[in-house]
Amino acid sequence: MAVPTPGTTQSGVQVAVTDGPSGTTESTGDVVLAPIAAGAQTVSFTSTEGSGQLGLDIAEGDLRELAVALDATGAATMANVLYAFGGTVVEITPTMTNAGVNAALSGSNLIVFLRAGTYQGNWTSPAAT
Repeated sequence: MAVPTPGTTQSGVQVAVTDGPSGTTESTGDVVLAPIAAGAQTVSFTSTEGSGQLGLDIAEGDLRELAVALDATGAATMANVLYAFGGTVVEITPTMTNAGVNAALSGSNLIVFLRAGTYQGNWTSPAAT
């Protein structure tokens, strides 16, 4: 399948991993799904524009960033960036308390996702205090 020409980002796209996590893209066209089990995985995309599936081979500890084109003909990979890290993935959200953020960041060998939004308070690294 030919990759469609990039268009506008789509919010409201349902993204699901078979027997795994699912979510809906936000206004920026982004969605974060975790954890995804290692192995061959099928990712489904559904929107008012169309639907389709992509196959991914996930290794333990992988972090994947995908850009997907979706239209009436299906889904096609535009970019597939692999960050072959080993470590725990931690997601930080604007609604977390400073204590919650500090607890989430207390480990080592972490991959940190900061969700979009406005964060309140002052953050300092434990090494700086």
